[in-house]
Amino acid sequence: MNELISQLLQHQECEAGATERQIVEAEVRLGVELSVELRRLLFATSGALVWKDGIPSKLLSVEELAPAGELLGNNEAGPTGIIGILAQESDIVGIVLDSGSPSFGTIVDCSHETFPFELGVVAESLQEMLRLLLESEGREWVWPAVLANGRDLAEESSGSQI
Repeated sequence: MNELISQLLQHQECEAGATERQIVEAEVRLGVELSVELRRLLFATSGALVWKDGIPSKLLSVEELAPAGELLGNNEAGPTGIIGILAQESDIVGIVLDSGSPSFGTIVDCSHETFPFELGVVAESLQEMLRLLLESEGREWVWPAVLANGRDLAEESSGSQI
């Protein structure tokens, strides 16, 4: 994870890291505990523009973190334990932060077209997501990752907790 964060900081447009206080305030506001990986990333950079010369992706700042449904413009949609961490065009990539979930830490595609009825797994961890993002060199990476994983958390949970 440290090597990926280092690559991100060296080659992309990153903001200053968040403070412990900002992270704790976000956890209180969101009602979830952030994963160790997400805390580590936020301490290093609280927001970054990645691949502005391709398909730009924006890692959200600690202040911008919010439930994926809210970021997609629908406060009523979807599980509140999926927190948006990256914006790409009109879609959000989220992380499951419901501590009681067997999918805690999983990265999911929150498409404006299909959320919350389809939650394709992008990566099993934030570390894996960062690797995919950095290796993409500005090309499409979310949908190919979802297809490669072949998992849909909405389908797997079928009404139960994600």
